[in-house]
Order: sequence, then C-alpha cells, then structure tokens
Amino acid sequence: MEQRTSKERLYWLIELQRLKKIEMDNFCREFQSTYDHDLEFEELNGQERLLFSELARASSRYSPFEQERILYPNVYTDEEEIERIINKITKLLNI
Repeated sequence: MEQRTSKERLYWLIELQRLKKIEMDNFCREFQSTYDHDLEFEELNGQERLLFSELARASSRYSPFEQERILYPNVYTDEEEIERIINKITKLLNI
C-alpha cells in the first residue's frame, strides 16, 4: 500500500470531508494532528501554509456540543465554520 506524504494526507482529508466520508470530529482531529505533528512546513507553499494553518486552528477548537459553544463564545468552532474554511480552501487552491 502506498504511503501518503503529510501534505497529501491534508488534501485527502479535505476531500473526504467534502464528500462527507469522514465525521467532522474525526476530520478535525486528524487534520490538526497531521498539520501540527507530522507536516514539515517546507512541504507547503505560502498560500497552502496560510490556509491550512487557519483550518488547523479551527479544527483544534472544534466542538460538536452546542452548549459549549454557547457558554464559551469565540472559543469553539462548529461544523459550519469548518465547512466554510474548507470551501474557501478548495476555491483558492482549485481543488
């Protein structure tokens, strides 16, 4: 089986999420972990670095629990925010 680079994994995770083939909490955990722990930043160009860092930050703050988001506004992100960032990335990177 072929191994993906960290950069390829980030793109693959985005594609899985766009196709709704991965649950949001799993996507966020995997994206943030890959970005923060596995990725060598020189793998990315400047635009990818900027966009993926935004998504990694939002993913690290994702909460599926509405009550948490209400109690701590501007701390947690929801599914709509993650999807908005993914849509922005797919448009700007033409994926």
